[in-house]
Amino acid sequence: MKKAVLLIIIAALAVLSACAGGSARSTLTALKTSDYASTDFSATGAVVLAPEQASYTVTAEEITCTVTNNTPGNVTYDEQYALEIFLQDGWHPIPFPKNMIFAPVGYTLRPGVTNILSIKLSEHDFPFEPGHYRLVKQVDDYAVSAEFDLQ
Repeated sequence: MKKAVLLIIIAALAVLSACAGGSARSTLTALKTSDYASTDFSATGAVVLAPEQASYTVTAEEITCTVTNNTPGNVTYDEQYALEIFLQDGWHPIPFPKNMIFAPVGYTLRPGVTNILSIKLSEHDFPFEPGHYRLVKQVDDYAVSAEFDLQ
């Protein structure tokens, strides 16, 4: 009898935890507000981050961007980035999985050189849906972003 009650309780908890996952819409409304203001981004063109395409399919596995150094000196950046979605009230960061770790790798970009960055959407535990997104990176003292759409 005790085993049967215990099994019923475990089954009920499993059902409830599956329901607690919620819909994509509830996930979107639970996102915090971006730490970046529009004034945080460099408008000088010294360092430019740009998507290779203005639009990707919502099922795309990765987003590819270029980072270009237009300064007279070297700039450096690392693997870390932020991915954000634009909702009615502004930009919101898409959370990383709790176990996500960025490799401690630094890259040096010489003047006039462009590198390619690929961001794997599959690394995010997030229900991507059509909308307007941006990739945000810190390159030396420059905060840069690349906006794109998922359709």
